[in-house]
Amino acid sequence: MLRPVSAGGSRFLVLTGTVIAFFFSAGFFFSQVQVTDSRGSTERTCGSPFDSVADRSGWELWWSSDVDDPDQQVREALLRTSLCPSAINDRLVWTAGFGAAAVVGAMVGRRISPARAQHGPSSVLERRVARIGLATSWAGGILTVAGLVGVILLVADADSTLYLYTNRTVVGLIGLIVLMPTIALFSIGRVLALVSPYLDRSFPEIPDV
Repeated sequence: MLRPVSAGGSRFLVLTGTVIAFFFSAGFFFSQVQVTDSRGSTERTCGSPFDSVADRSGWELWWSSDVDDPDQQVREALLRTSLCPSAINDRLVWTAGFGAAAVVGAMVGRRISPARAQHGPSSVLERRVARIGLATSWAGGILTVAGLVGVILLVADADSTLYLYTNRTVVGLIGLIVLMPTIALFSIGRVLALVSPYLDRSFPEIPDV
């Protein structure tokens, strides 16, 4: 028979989902949008929603790029001009949806009280392990967030010369592999924080004979 999830476990799951939703939202916002013609053989870049918000791309740039495109069918169909606005709007909808989910998850996570073991006042060992877990998870979380932001900005850079030698998928995967130690550091910290209330019960004192 499955045991019910504790409040601490529920809070951890909710906050984990919140972080995932946040990074999906950021990924949709900073990633490049591609549009394809009706034949499916010609693909062009519109930029990212961030580029549109920052006024680094828009109707004038798409139109001028279509006019100067070496492909005659792209010039005649005005591929970017006709398809990029709706593609960017779709990405913004996904960004807003995941962003709203992250906000709701953060609010719910704050309202869930972490579980406490019912064994009286906390011990010195429990407090120390909890502090180590908190510090470790914060350090791992900050490093992971900073690394993910760097990876997202690098993948979203349409003018990077790095993509003359490789593609964005490879760069993104390498970035995630490089972040594995910081993700592991965060996970270790969370595990220490969750198990700290149960340390005294796991190692009971042996009475003197």
